[in-house]
Amino acid sequence: ADATGGSVVTNSYVAVSTANGLKAWMLNSGDEVDATTLRRADPLSLGFQLQFQDVSNYTHPGMQVVLVDAANAVTLNSDGSPGAHGISMQSVPLTFSSPVDGSATWARLVDMKWNTTLDLSNDPTFITSMQYAVDNGVLLNGTRHVDLKVTSPSNGSMWVKMVYDWFRTETPVQGLSLWDRPDDGGSTLMANWTLVHDEDFARYLVYVNEGPWDSQPTVADLQPRTADASVSLHSRLQTEISTIDGQPLQDGVEYWAVVVVEYNDGRFGTPSAPFGPATPSDEVPKPPAWATAISGDQVVAVDGEVYAEWARCEALDLASTRVYASTTEISDALGMSVHTEFAPQAGNVSIITLEAGKPHWLAFTCVDEAGQEDLVNATVIGPVVPTGGVDDGVPPPRLTGVWAEDVPNDDGGRVQMGWDNSVASDCAYVVVYMKPVENEGGSFQPTNVDGFEEAAIVPDCETNMTIIDSIGEDSLIDGQTYWIGAVAYDKWLNGDTGDVTVLEVTPYINSDGGATEPDRISELSAWDHPDDDGTAIDIAWAPSEVNDFDYYVIWVSEHPLDDLTDFWQIASTEPGICGCIVMDKQWIDTEQSPLELTLNTALYGGDGLASSLPGQIMPDVELYVAVTVHDIKGNVHLDNLNTAMVTPIDNIADTTPPDRLTDINLYDRPADDGTAMLLEFALSQDSDIAYYEVYAAAFSFTSVGATGTVNTPIVILDRDADLPLLIEILAFDALVVPNTPVTVAVVPVDWSGNAYRDNLVTSTAIAIDDGVDDVGSYLPDIEGINLQWVEDSIVVSWDHSTDPAVRSYVVFISDSEFSSISDATNVGMVSTSNSFVITPETYSALSNESSWWVGVAAKDDLNSREIIDSQKIGPIDSSDGNGDGDSDGDDSSTDLGELLSTDNMILAGMILISLFLLILVLRGRGGKSARNKDWELQEATWGIQARDGWDEGGSFGGNAAKPVAPPAAIQPAQQSDIFAAAQRIEQPSQPVQQQPQRWTQPAQQQQPPQGGIDTSFLDDLL
Repeated sequence: ADATGGSVVTNSYVAVSTANGLKAWMLNSGDEVDATTLRRADPLSLGFQLQFQDVSNYTHPGMQVVLVDAANAVTLNSDGSPGAHGISMQSVPLTFSSPVDGSATWARLVDMKWNTTLDLSNDPTFITSMQYAVDNGVLLNGTRHVDLKVTSPSNGSMWVKMVYDWFRTETPVQGLSLWDRPDDGGSTLMANWTLVHDEDFARYLVYVNEGPWDSQPTVADLQPRTADASVSLHSRLQTEISTIDGQPLQDGVEYWAVVVVEYNDGRFGTPSAPFGPATPSDEVPKPPAWATAISGDQVVAVDGEVYAEWARCEALDLASTRVYASTTEISDALGMSVHTEFAPQAGNVSIITLEAGKPHWLAFTCVDEAGQEDLVNATVIGPVVPTGGVDDGVPPPRLTGVWAEDVPNDDGGRVQMGWDNSVASDCAYVVVYMKPVENEGGSFQPTNVDGFEEAAIVPDCETNMTIIDSIGEDSLIDGQTYWIGAVAYDKWLNGDTGDVTVLEVTPYINSDGGATEPDRISELSAWDHPDDDGTAIDIAWAPSEVNDFDYYVIWVSEHPLDDLTDFWQIASTEPGICGCIVMDKQWIDTEQSPLELTLNTALYGGDGLASSLPGQIMPDVELYVAVTVHDIKGNVHLDNLNTAMVTPIDNIADTTPPDRLTDINLYDRPADDGTAMLLEFALSQDSDIAYYEVYAAAFSFTSVGATGTVNTPIVILDRDADLPLLIEILAFDALVVPNTPVTVAVVPVDWSGNAYRDNLVTSTAIAIDDGVDDVGSYLPDIEGINLQWVEDSIVVSWDHSTDPAVRSYVVFISDSEFSSISDATNVGMVSTSNSFVITPETYSALSNESSWWVGVAAKDDLNSREIIDSQKIGPIDSSDGNGDGDSDGDDSSTDLGELLSTDNMILAGMILISLFLLILVLRGRGGKSARNKDWELQEATWGIQARDGWDEGGSFGGNAAKPVAPPAAIQPAQQSDIFAAAQRIEQPSQPVQQQPQRWTQPAQQQQPPQGGIDTSFLDDLL
């Protein structure tokens, strides 16, 4: 065959690769070797530990040979080396033998099973690892499931037997977190922990510690204590904590906690690791998330009502929801008086009564049990107009006579706009819209206010101009031209914004003297907030009169505040630095009414203002208070500020009385009948004064109250008492009588009721009878008194007095005719109004089925008229007396017999004789010349015409007017009196009931004018 590949020559063979395969020949003989040759170990013996067996029949693929089994056991010696877990391991030879030389043999170990006993507990790490695995196994229905995996370094299998000896222990519990409970009244924390499923579980116990524990608390540490929280339901993993060792938690203190499981037999498990810290606090409740108010016949029944709804308050310690109402636009409720208050059980829907036809803005706040509310972030809605009727959907027509210009002589940043009053009968308010001019000098002039922003709201339609200094939060820019337009809205908030007269206006700086700062606040007072824990103060100040007002900043600090120049550069109005409050309302009710605020934050710590930080007001730390006034240009006085000082007091724990008063002055009331005294005293300097008790008696004393000589005060005065005080009645209902000494003591009482009532400083004086029966006789009588029944109430009206000394009117009532106010009951006093409503609430005996006599007395700063005329009003269904002020009508009880008395007849006769003599004198002079005889003689002698030129003005200055004495200068006090009287006359008369005013000016003692005798008739007679 042809060779196709290579060839190989060895010592025995020659091999050649051919086309028919491999060919081989013996080298020496040349004989061809057979193509197929097999060499197999047959027979084959297998030997193990000197024991052999024939395995020739098992030398086929897939066949297995059992070398060692229970029937053919093999014993090994003790040789070997230790392996895993100390097991002795040794190598044993396996012998293959066959008579066939050079036969190849292949074998594989398929399975080797061996027995050994392993004590894994001898492994020092095994017990810990095994227990860790058990502890972290899955606990299902009280059974712990643990997965174990045993691995071998080589192929093989094993049987594992594990014996786990155990005794019952508790499931470990772990505290997760401790935090302050939100929206609550303080003194409460929240805690949570992991679940425990032990069968004999009894309850979770939580223990609180002030500050961190020094070491891990043990069962022995906790068992003697009273648990601060207990939960008996194993699936409840959270609770509230409000005590520590049975005492309430304190706000502002850091606490830590541990949780432990108690079992049915009373034993404790292992306490958890301490977790915390957390600090309880009394949060200020958040205002309602939303509020709405609508009006109209569809939702309300009476004109002047609105249907209001608001989101429920979320505070856990909610006390009420308050509603504040304003007839001017507001953004917060700072300084405002509460209009309506709703208890939580009243729900979040109500009808609110407001002044009909006027736009109102409503502010909603949530109040907690501590009286806290967020006035700054109150939920404000508006305007809403309380009205009845049906919405006609027709807006008021476009305003006419519109004009706009820069405000003259100011520091810039302001423009003013005006218009003719709207002709719409249902017009409610006017909105001014503004927008920067997009293309100055262009021909485009808008005719609507689409895209404009609301710049101001004029809350009525009688006012026809306003001043604007900002668009939203952005101040007007001097030199920037703005488009401006005004839109009238009706009571149903319909307004036509598509047909508007739009003008251009530009603000400028045009003041001659440059920028000026608003005047500093001159009247400022501060005092402790009543009935609190010493974390608040109250302040009041007189409003600023600056015409470009922007906002107030109220500052409170334990450091002096008379100079804020440097601190302003650091803090400005950033609350987190200055701790201040910004208030953008210049006044609340009127320009004269003081502004009042309750404050909870002050600056504490550091060496001065720059290093102090804001925090909640703390009791017993004296604070300084200051108010700065800022105009729209940022001008402000920051130095030489007027400050007030106040010390907040924890009225709950306060036991310290205010200091005794020493400056007390009792003196006789001048020009009277000796039946009254006047008292003045210096007000206490303590910050927490609630009121003053005034004790007076006709004998000396130094102690009062339950254990004193005088038990009951004659009067209780407010903390801002209006002095001097008129005293007419003493202790034991005794009256002040002439020439009798009267002793007076004044006791200041704080908000906690603490007061010194012994060792008092007193003042003694004697009343003097000056022979004057009516100390107010110099005051005028009140004319035009009219009485009218309105259901069960009497409406009293009268003519305003033009006397500038009259400051107020006092209304009296009696069931019989009276002329002295001592015979009637004082039912109220008003200052500016000339009407008053007597209701069953103000006078409980009032009944419309009886006749009543009513009188009105004029009053100045000190006295009131005591002798007055009373008018009668009969029962509501009778015509007996209508109280129209005519004392000669049917009201008179005087008959003809009383008129024809002897004295009256003599007086009438004297009057007739006087008239007769006067007629005779006039008739006697009627026919005589009025000229003197001497003048007649001179005329005849010298030819001088009577009075010819003697009393006529000549050419030498005689034409000049005769000098006239100038009128007496009007003193400032007289000016204010005149203006006050004019204001009372000009103001509209509305029936009002007197409301107490907290803010009072120091009363000036005014001496009544002495009665004089008019002698001008003597000049006429002479």
